[in-house]
Amino acid sequence: MTSKPRNAHEPTSIDAARTASVASIMTRHVVTVSEDDDLDVVRQQILQHHIGCAPVVDARRRPTGIISKTDLLQDAQDRPMTRTVVQGERGDDQGLRVEQDVPVRVREVMTPVAFVLPGTATIAEASSLMAYESIHHLPIIAGDGTVVGIVSSMDILRWLATTCGAAYPSAVRTSRHDVSTRRE
Repeated sequence: MTSKPRNAHEPTSIDAARTASVASIMTRHVVTVSEDDDLDVVRQQILQHHIGCAPVVDARRRPTGIISKTDLLQDAQDRPMTRTVVQGERGDDQGLRVEQDVPVRVREVMTPVAFVLPGTATIAEASSLMAYESIHHLPIIAGDGTVVGIVSSMDILRWLATTCGAAYPSAVRTSRHDVSTRRE
């Protein structure tokens, strides 16, 4: 396969990654959650919105952590969805024993550190931080520290594919059914 010689003055995707801002590829409508939110509700939000994580924010929308599908899976493996608390037990035969299910809160499961970048950061900086820290999502913050967007590793891959001219892959998506019934 021969490739067209590149003009020395023609920018490469690497050059573009060094100058393009993460604000140009970030998702602006970010689902955020609070540390006090019920984990079952957050789990449903993540599934309903088809997202991989949600930044955990305080009352001023500043990130305090992040909760990801991995956090949810780890929690599901480690413990049941609710825990039982005993209230009113006096310790003698006359004591009243009341058991109730108490929901698990986001703060008990979330990753209490959120790596963030400002919207002015470059795609190269985001890629580097994500690769170095082995993370798939970066909340993007405004100058006042509030979450204004989020960038995923898939956002960066889509941007790279588009920048390289391969926005639509030549491979055709097939289901397992299509593959198993295909005849040569």
